[in-house]
Amino acid sequence: APPLVAPPVEMVALGRGRGYLDAYEFPGRGAAPRVNVSLETARALCVARGARLCSPREWELGCRGEGGASYPFGPEYLEGLCNTGEGHLLPAGSMPECRSGVGAYDMSGNAAEWTERGLVKGGAVGEGDPAARCSRDRRGDGKPSPAIGFRCCRDSAPPPLPN
Repeated sequence: APPLVAPPVEMVALGRGRGYLDAYEFPGRGAAPRVNVSLETARALCVARGARLCSPREWELGCRGEGGASYPFGPEYLEGLCNTGEGHLLPAGSMPECRSGVGAYDMSGNAAEWTERGLVKGGAVGEGDPAARCSRDRRGDGKPSPAIGFRCCRDSAPPPLPN
């Protein structure tokens, strides 16, 4: 099994007093999302970084942004902005238009994501709409899947990234 060590990553604020969310799918910008991890492994990887798995509410706020959009990019589904069509996983942040109002990338498509309590949010590559909606979730079984990754959250500001 891979070691439970994670480098520091970029995080974005969810709004005043609402905490912080990874800007990119784990492990971070430019890397393929880490998939095929169980819910417990996702939790452990976040804890190893001094963070935790996001609650469904935090995840959805990160996707919707302050304006409460239905999709990270706005109120209506627009094909081609996020990696929701047929294809394969892309490195995190590869589709710059797939960015939420708080600055989080790939909240729709690419890999669906574990959240605390075992809910899976965000839809995965090949699922299209309505799986791409910020509000869409489904109960996961906690087991690894090639379509499910994760991102982490924190209550307090993350430490600065090394230069």
